[in-house]
Amino acid sequence: MLDSGNTAYRAQRFAEARAYYERAAALAPSHGAPWFGIFMVGDATQNRALADSAMAEVRKRTGGTAAPVHPDTALRNPHSALPKS
Repeated sequence: MLDSGNTAYRAQRFAEARAYYERAAALAPSHGAPWFGIFMVGDATQNRALADSAMAEVRKRTGGTAAPVHPDTALRNPHSALPKS
């Protein structure tokens, strides 16, 4: 799901990407990565409410340490917003 969402995101098919990320979030509710994908879609489409709510979900799942990362960086390094161990 995440890979399909990322592929759709790179092709700027944002509605399709969001659907993939939402499905991934439903399948792995404790994981932050799908929510970060939704954040990227919100950021790319300038939907601040979507981006902000998705980032809040990322932070819940990562102990509150995730910081916004530009989507291009996130696609090259999808763990860039996750806390360092």
